[in-house]
Amino acid sequence: MALYMKHFYKTLFFLALAFSQLQTAVAQSTPNSKRVENVVATIVSSHDTFTKGDALRIGIRLDMDPQWHVYYINPGDSGLAPESNWTLPEGMSVGNFEFPTPEIIPIEPLTNYGYEHSVTLLAPVRINEEMKTGQYTITAEVSWLMCKDICLPGEAMLTLPIEYSAETSTPSSDASRFPSTEEYPAPDSGLISESLIQTDGNILFPISDPA
Repeated sequence: MALYMKHFYKTLFFLALAFSQLQTAVAQSTPNSKRVENVVATIVSSHDTFTKGDALRIGIRLDMDPQWHVYYINPGDSGLAPESNWTLPEGMSVGNFEFPTPEIIPIEPLTNYGYEHSVTLLAPVRINEEMKTGQYTITAEVSWLMCKDICLPGEAMLTLPIEYSAETSTPSSDASRFPSTEEYPAPDSGLISESLIQTDGNILFPISDPA
């Protein structure tokens, strides 16, 4: 009987552990946010409801586990930048990702450029005059490379409901956390490190005149 009860409680323990892990996985996987290995990818928007004249912005936020990183558009000696294929409502178009100034990530003997902790990649939105008001869904098929001691590919299909209104404008719950344009400085703004200048997706290193 004692042996039976021991196995019974052991089974209950592993069932509870499995249920807890399942709850965590479900909590980290929603239509607009998914965990893939060591990165959580989330599609975000500045507005839940937007109207004509709003500066609508959408993007992909990547939250990395400690010591993991993803890459800049010019990854350096190795790596691969995040990409997205968008499925959009008729009358809406999205440009290429805008990358914030990257960090230098040294991995001897290589030097890479990318992001640790968290990064939001913005995509400019254009609305045609012909777009009709209504409720829509934006879909992003996102892919990235995440690295620490090893590198793993990541991919997620994310969806975002959004409404185009003739009168109403409603900021999203992510609006207050949306990156400011100052985090995406122009090369001549003086906000970029002197040793790392971003221009047209390339990294340039200033060379002083020996004379």
